[in-house]
Amino acid sequence: MSVDAASSPPPAGALRELRWIALLHGAITLILGGLLVFLPGRSLTLLAVLTGAALCLTAVFDFVWAARPGHPRAQRAGMALIGALALVAGVIVIARPEGTIRAVALVTGLYLVLMGVVRLVLGFRRRRYGESPLRGALGLAAGLALLLWPDITVGVAAALIGLCLMAQGAVEIVFGIALGREGKQSSQTSNDPTAVTPPQDSPPIRSGA
Repeated sequence: MSVDAASSPPPAGALRELRWIALLHGAITLILGGLLVFLPGRSLTLLAVLTGAALCLTAVFDFVWAARPGHPRAQRAGMALIGALALVAGVIVIARPEGTIRAVALVTGLYLVLMGVVRLVLGFRRRRYGESPLRGALGLAAGLALLLWPDITVGVAAALIGLCLMAQGAVEIVFGIALGREGKQSSQTSNDPTAVTPPQDSPPIRSGA
């Protein structure tokens, strides 16, 4: 969810807005992950509600990023796809049609694997920030663990999902801080009266005979 290198760099004001989106998303994701990891007496209902809430929240922020101008069409489509997957997975996890921990782990794991693949693909198309491939790798690893863990329990699922959310939230916060620094540098450059484009060389003056 970063700005593509091929597009023109956004102005300082846009970077500040993007920074707050990333920081807010990262902070909430980090808190939800921490609750899953450290909250005592975790039940299947609590796991489903917190995981579903995190997925639905991720969907909202992915849609916000996809709707912002300045992204290539393929990148916006990819972020919208990730958001749609997160929304569907979040609703299913909260509803828990089968009412089992295996169902929660299966739906969450499938989403994380698909999200990881899409983010890794999008990451190869960007060169300015590494948060997308890093989040993709984290999601892919956690998703595979949820899908392949034999006889998974509520505690194991909560730990895997919670640690994944905490790591992704921390990455998003670092990304937001990086956006803020870039916005500050961009603002300083635009306000610097000495930062002007050097004039082109004037043509040589031909002396008259």
